Amino acid sequence: MKRTIIFATLICVTFAALFSSCSKNETPDEPPLPALLPDTLATGWSIQSIGSSESITDVFFSDNSTGFLTGSTGVFRSVNGGGGWQKVFSSNGLINIAMSSNTHALFARPGRIYVTRNGGTSFDSTSINDPALSDVYCVNNTVAYASGLTFWKTTDGGTTWVNPVSYT
Repeated sequence: MKRTIIFATLICVTFAALFSSCSKNETPDEPPLPALLPDTLATGWSIQSIGSSESITDVFFSDNSTGFLTGSTGVFRSVNGGGGWQKVFSSNGLINIAMSSNTHALFARPGRIYVTRNGGTSFDSTSINDPALSDVYCVNNTVAYASGLTFWKTTDGGTTWVNPVSYT
């Protein structure tokens, strides 16, 4: 008889603990992420087409009208604030852009930097011995920095690059 009471008490306590510790959380800690559909864009944002199915890696505007973007197949330029895009250069693997003016822009990819000094009419390139090259920053039309496994500097607008600092 005592065993039955103890057993019954244990079962009741177990069920009471089980049911009192389980509850449905009606208000989650974080709100759900909105669906990435055109009707969920924030005020002032709209989807722009560049006329192809590019995988875009970077976009940079030097002012309200002139800008470049890098895609999976090359460089596109806009002269109307992103309202229209024209492909101006073909290259794979470009991942970063820096501009110092409407006409001077640098484009980085691992091992190489491309430069235009005439707004995208023509491009030159320099090979850089850095397989992790991934970022470029313009100070002005002549001085720029790039980073990857090491830190690089140009003082001639992107024609030659030196490695002034190596970090490990």
